[in-house]
Amino acid sequence: MTVSALVFLALYVLALLIRHLPGINYLRVTETGIEVAADLSVTRVRWEHVREFGAFKMQGRFEVLGDTLVGFAFDDAYPGKRPIRFPRARVDRFGGFDVRFPDTYGMRAKDLAAMLNELREEQLAKRVPPVT
Repeated sequence: MTVSALVFLALYVLALLIRHLPGINYLRVTETGIEVAADLSVTRVRWEHVREFGAFKMQGRFEVLGDTLVGFAFDDAYPGKRPIRFPRARVDRFGGFDVRFPDTYGMRAKDLAAMLNELREEQLAKRVPPVT
């Protein structure tokens, strides 16, 4: 094995170890939205910017068959730059959702998606002024 191959292997193993440190990957739910930390980056999305959450089976050659994940679709009126713009083929692999979570955080994907949709509806309902 060459030195460059050993260095590459060492960096790869280090990256795998870092990914599995406690607290590195998480999903935090707040009154204003969600915060997802994955691979040393944090993304925050407000409830009003999400159209829906849903569970889907990943499509592709490198995905584990039967691996069900959770994704979300941005609201059409989302004013900001989307964190990631995928070509249509990639969005289709994500079950039609714009973004997928890296994990299901110990829950079944279907249950996590349902819980997030319920929390989103509750928080958005609190913001709507009552009709008089």
